[in-house]
Amino acid sequence: MNKKFKKIAPLLIISLITIFFITSYSIYKNEIKQIKVNIEYELVNKSLNIKEYFQTSEALIYSLKYTIEDKLNIEAFESIMHPAFNTIKYDKKKNLYKIMNFYGINSIDLSTIVGIGNPQEFGKEKIHEINSALHLKSIFNASMEIIPDLKWVYYTSKNDFIYISPNYDFKDDKNLEEQYQNAFWTEAIPKNNPESNLIITDLYKDGAGKGLMTTLSMPIHKNDIFQGIVSIDIGLNTLTHLLPEDVLIGETYLIDEKNQILASNTDFELGDKIFKINKNSIFVPIVANEVNLLLNIKEFDIRKEAFYKSSGKITIIFLLLLISFIALYLRLILTKVQYFANTDPLTKLLNRRAMQREITTLINTSIRYNQKLAFLLIDIDYFKHVNDKYGHQVGDKVLKEISKLFKKNTRNCDVVARYGGEEFLIALSNTDLDNAYILAERIRLHAQRIKIDTYRINLTISIGCAKLKKDDNLFSILKRVDKLLYEAKNNGRNNTVKEEEN
Repeated sequence: MNKKFKKIAPLLIISLITIFFITSYSIYKNEIKQIKVNIEYELVNKSLNIKEYFQTSEALIYSLKYTIEDKLNIEAFESIMHPAFNTIKYDKKKNLYKIMNFYGINSIDLSTIVGIGNPQEFGKEKIHEINSALHLKSIFNASMEIIPDLKWVYYTSKNDFIYISPNYDFKDDKNLEEQYQNAFWTEAIPKNNPESNLIITDLYKDGAGKGLMTTLSMPIHKNDIFQGIVSIDIGLNTLTHLLPEDVLIGETYLIDEKNQILASNTDFELGDKIFKINKNSIFVPIVANEVNLLLNIKEFDIRKEAFYKSSGKITIIFLLLLISFIALYLRLILTKVQYFANTDPLTKLLNRRAMQREITTLINTSIRYNQKLAFLLIDIDYFKHVNDKYGHQVGDKVLKEISKLFKKNTRNCDVVARYGGEEFLIALSNTDLDNAYILAERIRLHAQRIKIDTYRINLTISIGCAKLKKDDNLFSILKRVDKLLYEAKNNGRNNTVKEEEN
């Protein structure tokens, strides 16, 4: 049993360790998968605010576009004459004219038309366009209130004037001409934008000191002829505040179609681009072909997060397996204790106490099912002489060898026990008296051939052989078979005495 226990214990430990690692890895991999799903779901949800902001801005651009195009397409000059046009002033030194268009009587903020040239030289078409632009006042005013952190709203005409809100003072005509070199104009004109799409510029630094911003621009047409560009400027702070702040892991970027960063929850420089996009990164389109929300996630970050999240479950699995191991270990210990409690330590046969229990069960079963049961009570002849002459170590070897002989010649269904010092009891299930006697004689003859080291012991045994009767119990059958063994000894030993058949 001790050897069996030592053999089972390492296999048990290896099995539990294997189960632990397989289960832990499965939990870890599932956690990685769930993290990716959760992050994508969260990012998509949080991108709705950004989409809404750009959709509102885009709707504003289209409103500005349709409003000014409607005004431009009205042919009658008188129908669109704006009162503010009469306040036009010309600065000959700057070669600029200006029209102040107040939002209200007491308003501090105002929108302004600033253009190049002398108003006295204007033709009807230019006057018509200026008056059309002045009618954008209400929508300019509304847009500044609707769109958070909107820096500028302006209409830039190909006829060398800009209608801008809030007011901005250009230094001179050259300063105004420089505006036509900026991206909001060059990227939106028909040459570079033949399909008249909405254009979103790269991030740039505002010349008026309002910080980093990007511009949304849309071409304006009169009777399908390009007339100018309407634009709005969005500040970086707004874009940054729109980014998700509590996404689980990774770095969040708002990027344009060229992967240039528009906003981020990490520090970046103007003109920085995302050159390395990880396989776990998630894209969420904000404006088709123009702006994307990017969550750039490193594999290590996901694995680290998965490790933290799965550690609790893995700890529980470890504790459960540890408890299982302890339970199995205690079970093995209990089995081992029971084995030693029921087993003779020298011969490894059942001891007398276990023998009584096992044979009582065997007797009850045989009587209930009317099965035959035979008993052999065996005694080693002159065993005390062996101990006295050769020593107790040799005597112990004799007991071990004779026990091996009994086990070798019996079945698993039989009971073999050490009855006393040199006495042994064998209960043979489903065996009649004659076959029990044959087995007894075979064992007796084999016992004479046992050799212990180099000693010539001349080992013999005496055997009593009896069968179970209908009214027998453990004590009655043991009494009879013991009497038969006594007869075998009185008959000169080294023989088997079988009880007579009734």
